[in-house]
Amino acid sequence: MDIVAVLDCATTQPLEFLVADRFPPPPREEDLLKLEPGYWFGAEVDFPLFDELLNGKRGPDCVDITLTFHPEPPTPAVTTRVRAVRPPEVPDADGGLH
Repeated sequence: MDIVAVLDCATTQPLEFLVADRFPPPPREEDLLKLEPGYWFGAEVDFPLFDELLNGKRGPDCVDITLTFHPEPPTPAVTTRVRAVRPPEVPDADGGLH
């Protein structure tokens, strides 16, 4: 899966984001998941896009992300757009935020 673009929801402007490649070994046949028509398989996936320690600022509260999924050939690539929204901060009992 590739992250194609990251946009700020409020401004619709492109954002700079972290790009990290990994090179896992090729999948074995038993590693592949075959999805039949009408079947859904979902999983939680993490994409670290911003690093506050690296650039000294927190990422935006809302981003629109364009992703491209590359299934096994001959199936063509699929591109989709998702929105990620940071939940509002909640005050602690002592008045701090978390």
